[in-house]
Amino acid sequence: MTQGLRWRCGDVAIAFSARVDGHMRDAGCLAAWAQRQFGCPVLAPGQVHGAVIADLDADEPMDWADGLVSRSRDRALGVFGSDCPGLVVDGGAAWGVAHCGWRGCAGGVVGALCHALTRAGAAAPERWHAFIGPGISGPCYEVDAPVLHAAAWPEQALRRRGARADLDLRTVIAAELRGFGLRRLMLAPACTAQRDDLHSFRHNGPGLTQVLAALPLT
Repeated sequence: MTQGLRWRCGDVAIAFSARVDGHMRDAGCLAAWAQRQFGCPVLAPGQVHGAVIADLDADEPMDWADGLVSRSRDRALGVFGSDCPGLVVDGGAAWGVAHCGWRGCAGGVVGALCHALTRAGAAAPERWHAFIGPGISGPCYEVDAPVLHAAAWPEQALRRRGARADLDLRTVIAAELRGFGLRRLMLAPACTAQRDDLHSFRHNGPGLTQVLAALPLT
């Protein structure tokens, strides 16, 4: 049985599930995977492709959120995805996760997470550590005019071809984080559409959802 993909970013352990781990929207599969990876359950938001970040310490509801922040460092947080990158930010006194699909990015989910961390008492952004998880890469993600017109995407995230373009969401996320003052960025070298052990909604269709989850080490 796979142990999935694992990283450490700052003082946070991070893991990403693989095909063989099963459908992470299934509570049983998620619980079993989380126990293997972290020895505890993983909390995840409902995810509606928006930009709402729930503060767990303020008991804000998770059902309509696409991200979570907490000052507690004794529980694991995660976000689901089949192509959309997940984001983990360790701000010291507060940390959080966010689901960053194109709709969420266009709606400001990255900035919403950063502002939520600041409100929660995180350190100065230049001291934060950020991890951008596996997702579909630009060369595998062609989008059309409605997506291109949804936001002022950074030019470095686009490879234009007339009315269409390849869009690299991880470059979008990184650019926004740098604009907020972050300098310690880590990018997972894994494209969901280019690895047989991962599932891509764009290339494989519906059926399997993966999870990016994190647990502070201290």
